[in-house]
Amino acid sequence: MKRRVCITMILCAALLLAALPVHGAADWGESVDSVSALLGRGARLTANTYWTGGSYRTEHYIELSPGAAIRPVVASRDALCSVASMAAMAAELEEDTGLHVVAGINGGFYSTTDLVPVGIVIRDGSPRCSDSGYEAIGFRADGSFIAGKPASMLSLWSGETLLNNAMTLNVTRGPYLTVYTPDACVKTMAAGAGWNLFCSFDRALPMKGDVALWVERIEAGTGAVEVAPDRVVLSFAGDIAQPAPEWLAGIREGDALTLRLDCAPGWENVESGLCLLFPLVKDGAVVPGLEQTAQPRSALGIRADGTLLLYAIDGRLPGHSVGAGLDAVARRLAELGCVYAGALDGGGSTLLSAVLPGMETLDQINRPSGGVQRSVVNYIFLATSARPTGSAARLALYPLDIDALRGAEVELTVRAVDENGYAVPAPEGVHFSVSGDFGTVEDGTFRALRAGSGVVTASAPGCESVEIPVTVVESPDGISLYGEVHGQLTSSLALDRGQEVDLSARAEWNHVSLSCDDGCFTWELDEEAGSVDETGHIVPSERGGSGELTVSAGETSVTVPITVRGLPFLDVPNDHIRYEAVRYVYENKIFAGTSETAFEPDTVMSRGMLVTVLWRMEGQPEAAGTPSFADVAPGDWFGPAVAWATERGIVAGYSAEAFGPMDQLTKEQILTILYRYAGSPEPDPAMWGAQPDAGEESPYAVPALAWAAAPELDLLLADDEGYIRPQSPMTRADVAETLMRYLEAQ
Repeated sequence: MKRRVCITMILCAALLLAALPVHGAADWGESVDSVSALLGRGARLTANTYWTGGSYRTEHYIELSPGAAIRPVVASRDALCSVASMAAMAAELEEDTGLHVVAGINGGFYSTTDLVPVGIVIRDGSPRCSDSGYEAIGFRADGSFIAGKPASMLSLWSGETLLNNAMTLNVTRGPYLTVYTPDACVKTMAAGAGWNLFCSFDRALPMKGDVALWVERIEAGTGAVEVAPDRVVLSFAGDIAQPAPEWLAGIREGDALTLRLDCAPGWENVESGLCLLFPLVKDGAVVPGLEQTAQPRSALGIRADGTLLLYAIDGRLPGHSVGAGLDAVARRLAELGCVYAGALDGGGSTLLSAVLPGMETLDQINRPSGGVQRSVVNYIFLATSARPTGSAARLALYPLDIDALRGAEVELTVRAVDENGYAVPAPEGVHFSVSGDFGTVEDGTFRALRAGSGVVTASAPGCESVEIPVTVVESPDGISLYGEVHGQLTSSLALDRGQEVDLSARAEWNHVSLSCDDGCFTWELDEEAGSVDETGHIVPSERGGSGELTVSAGETSVTVPITVRGLPFLDVPNDHIRYEAVRYVYENKIFAGTSETAFEPDTVMSRGMLVTVLWRMEGQPEAAGTPSFADVAPGDWFGPAVAWATERGIVAGYSAEAFGPMDQLTKEQILTILYRYAGSPEPDPAMWGAQPDAGEESPYAVPALAWAAAPELDLLLADDEGYIRPQSPMTRADVAETLMRYLEAQ
């Protein structure tokens, strides 16, 4: 399985690649793949995959260098608790700010019941939610950032008198004075008994500073309250049957109050930010006691030089990525050089997206565990204010890297970006070169000629070139076969005669799926089972049989058994109306063919044939005597059967001298003989009387026809017009159908 950064999903587009040495993560397993892409000056996407011994771990992270033209920003909607997809939130950010989003990751934790964010949320330089003492990340307009506890504090003053300093902001009301601003989540946050002060205000809440409030009305009640777009509400829970608290009792409508906000140093000019609920790394050391259950995770890290990392590891996806515990993520981020790191909301919310080089919209980079992107309350985006230049500056090449089986052909796609990372048309005159003799590039297609490794380079005048790493393998570690129609892994095949199938071969090396096609393999099938061509198209043997299919590449091969079910009779094709019946009587040794390859399904049944069939059904018992008919000799193929049938009274001769073994039988004759074979049970005459051609039978046949018409037997075999035609001849195939129905009803 190719674990190319989930690159089966995402990076089908081309990234401007640089092959990097794989970072350690030794306790995560064996490194099997690593690629990276320059998203823009100073922003690089990296993807690594590790083999754990039984599955994979697939991680993605974006590194943003200090001083880059791209800067981080937290985005949320006007309504604090409103969720949106990453694409929708990115579009809103671009429309509101004029920034161009380059990449994004899901944001902070939030309550899944009321969507209230956990900890602080900062937007447009204004706190939107209380910090509750949690750590956070804050981004400034110049691209710098600060991490730690913002220590955001609110207090209420009347002149120089402190009224209350136990306050919260835009959270569900508790035993504190809570401030609700126009972007409060829901009106019901202040539901329950308490007092509400409706105030006008002079400006948005700053991280540090005073906001003037004017009390317009004071209400005590138990219902929910709404916050008007240009008002704030100060809400305090309590028993309204009792006197109001002293600090509240002195406030009157029309009073001027001051809401004072304060924060830790360095946070006063933060433009946007959100909570990092679980610190992972501090001062370069992993925080002890972190949760260890393997899950999808997302996190943020900071290196000593000011580089910012947005990190995601997929999980809950067997065969793709098992995930990691917070402790493992913390160790990984420390290994990547982070001196500080904190957890973002993980699980099904884990999502990392980027605008890939040469593309114009955000592409999903990782694989969410729920199969689809989850909408969340906020995101961290990387964005730039730089504008497009329209001139190609760098090339991007797809796919990201090539691991191929010898003989494979891989189509290459070239794209281009300008110096600010915007997609532009690829220039004319792109030239490809290969660093060794392991392959060639012709007409934009790489052809793997022999085992080896190196790079394929694309270059064009006036542009930075791009190269991708290439490995060509002669003998893979393993080969697997899949059905092309349904894509199911094939370890054996059971085919019907005439049932042609197409198989597709896949090869794996170093736990990586190799680029290959069916022509890269040698296909061999035992003649008894059929034939196979160089594309894996199998034509089963006409006579049925079994054998082995062997598929090879270099010194590696896989062998699967193939059985061809069906009949040796060339005159009973798979679509014959009586195919299943003929197969039934043949496989149960009730009928034989008239030769090795012929059944003669349309030949009318003879008396000798029928008694022989019944004799076989009975187990070929010996009769007490020998046939007494002049036209039946003991050595005839039907001789023992005639002796047994006449002795049992199942059938009689025309006279003491004549049996007529080659005489053709009609339907009523055959059903009468079968009726006697069954012991002549008492029939319901109405069963035959209800048939459309009742009355056209011979009188002796009425009991047998009535017996055969019983629904539990259904032996009459009406024609397309619904008629039985009891005196018409009956073919060998129709007798096979009749006997199959009779035996299956027993």
